[in-house]
Amino acid sequence: TFFKSECKKREASQQLDLHAQTSLYCSRRQTGRQDGWRIESWREMKLYLFLLAAIAFEVLGTMLLPASKNFTKLLPSAILTFSYLFSFYCLSLTVGKLPLSLVYSTWAGLGVFTVTLLSYFIYHQKISWQMVIGLFLIVTGVVIVNIYKTETQLTVD
Repeated sequence: TFFKSECKKREASQQLDLHAQTSLYCSRRQTGRQDGWRIESWREMKLYLFLLAAIAFEVLGTMLLPASKNFTKLLPSAILTFSYLFSFYCLSLTVGKLPLSLVYSTWAGLGVFTVTLLSYFIYHQKISWQMVIGLFLIVTGVVIVNIYKTETQLTVD
């Protein structure tokens, strides 16, 4: 009965062209088949893994900026360039399927947070208490955006 009421809410809130997909999803849930649920969860998880890879490669590229010595060192410059290109590729895989506000805020916020922490440990840069508060606010903002994201229909490739 819970799934029936959830499906009715979902069908009422979805656009008409998505009605068939919603009905198929709801009928799978009502019959007790779990494969529909797993497929939806895996698709969303895959998008977040691409977003995590985009963050990681953006952080790697940013951390290599000082090591590239204004692009005069070949190896750090090549890795830096590849990192940024791959980061934007992974980011492009997510922006069409998740809300842009969610993707960009997560990518930028967690990137800034991670670069600041790694700069402290690797390059021995100082972190003031004001920076700690700012980092806390960035992470809080990213969490709030992710918690209150608008429900979107994931597009299937």
